[in-house]
Amino acid sequence: MNRKYYLLILLSIFIIFVAGCKAASNTSGYAPASSAEVKEFNTAIQNFQYNPQSINVNFGDTVRINIKNNDGVTHGISLPVFGVREFVRPGQTTTIQFVANQKGNPETFCSTDHGEKLLINVI
Repeated sequence: MNRKYYLLILLSIFIIFVAGCKAASNTSGYAPASSAEVKEFNTAIQNFQYNPQSINVNFGDTVRINIKNNDGVTHGISLPVFGVREFVRPGQTTTIQFVANQKGNPETFCSTDHGEKLLINVI
């Protein structure tokens, strides 16, 4: 056989091997965002409490939460497990978005030490 054919065969085998390794490496439980609809929720902070105080989402959902601040102080929105850290100023609405790729009950808490928490149930 010609040297070009050997190289072509080796290159094809390498590409197939790399593609197989990438597919096998996605075993961490991470669910990538799909083309499915975004699950959207509205919540408000008033008197240093979220209303509602919890939301339920499915594992793998893309979640969008619109947070309205009805208090007279700035609140810090922190959800470290999903890489969220934002602020919502008095009278304004801040939107956070993430993929619910870890099961459990992570809490969104105020990073300015106010104490309010929003429980996100990932089932």
